[in-house]
Parts: sequence; structure tokens; C-alpha cells
Amino acid sequence: LYVTSFPQEAYWTVIYDKICEVLQNDLQSKDVSPSPIIHEETFRPAMFPYSFFDFETNVAMHSETHADYVMALTHALWHHASIGQLTLVPQLLRSRISPLVGNEAQFLYLCRLVGPFLQRFQQERTRCLQEVVIELYHLLEKIDKEAQHLYHIDIICDFMYHIKYMFVGDLIREQVQKVIPMLRHSLQVRLRFMTQTSVKREETT
Repeated sequence: LYVTSFPQEAYWTVIYDKICEVLQNDLQSKDVSPSPIIHEETFRPAMFPYSFFDFETNVAMHSETHADYVMALTHALWHHASIGQLTLVPQLLRSRISPLVGNEAQFLYLCRLVGPFLQRFQQERTRCLQEVVIELYHLLEKIDKEAQHLYHIDIICDFMYHIKYMFVGDLIREQVQKVIPMLRHSLQVRLRFMTQTSVKREETT
């Protein structure tokens, strides 16, 4: 609460530096999962050593990490921030965070970071909501091209549908229509209702 009243350039920048540090170091070569999952192509279990989906559980199990604490601190800061302060988040994503996101773990971390604040953007700054969600779609396209496998397609698509039906509706339909055809087929099939386009199902092996 106190930090929100301090000059952003001097104090908030330190926290944003920590977010960048997590993306560059902690999540540079990691994948994440709340539980063992099945590989989308081989249908074999894929184990992952790290989860940030439930901070309380991680603390209770003494398995919390630096990335967990950075996320918790950022959420606390943004929760107490004014809407004027939060309007700088889209610029933060574009200028500092997005260039560092190159794998699935980093993308999921970012979704978990901004997700709790989408409703506030919807209620108080619709323009910022659109900017944040459009940036998420561009990052999804980016990691789709750079990652050989995506292990959490269902989680990602569920989150995108949640954003559409709870917050943005068809406000960014034009931008979404440009991104979805550029994604791998498994993502196109799952996201086909975003734009009501018809995508033929194919068997995956």
C-alpha cells in the first residue's frame, strides 16, 4: 500500500525489473504444470518441476520460488494501485516484458500476472483491456512459432475463451481474426469459436 504512493520511476521500476529477471532467468528454459500432463502429440506423461498456479499451496509445501514471490508482490502492488497507475501496464508489457517472452512457461506466467486485473480494466479502462489482450494474442503467436511443443494448449485456450466471454466480447475481433490463422492447427481447432471460422479437424498422432 505504501509503495503505491511512492514515485513510480524510483520504486515501481525495481519490481518491474524483478519481473524481467524472472522471465530471463527463472523461466528461460522451464515448462510449468499444476499436475502431470499428457504430451499433445505422443500422449505420454510430461513431468514439470515448477508450478505458480497456487501460491498458498506452494508456501504450505515449502516449495515457493523467487518467481512466486515476485508475482505475489506484483499482485499486491497492482491491487492497491489507482487506475491511473494501472494504465501504464500495457506500455510495460509492450516495451519491457513482451520482448522477453519466448516460451510457454513465460507466457503462462504473464497470463497469471495480468489475469486478475482484467475485470478492473473492463470496468474502468476498456482501452487498456483491449491493449493487454491484443498483446497476449501476439505473444501466443510468437511462442507458437518458437516452441516445438505446447503442453498446455487447453489451459491457454480456456483462458482466451474466458477473456472473450467475460471481458472483451467482439471488441478485438478484427485483431484476433488475423492471429488465429497463423497458429498451429491444434490451436486453430480449439480457438475456432473465437471468430466463428470453420477449421477442419484432423487426427493427431
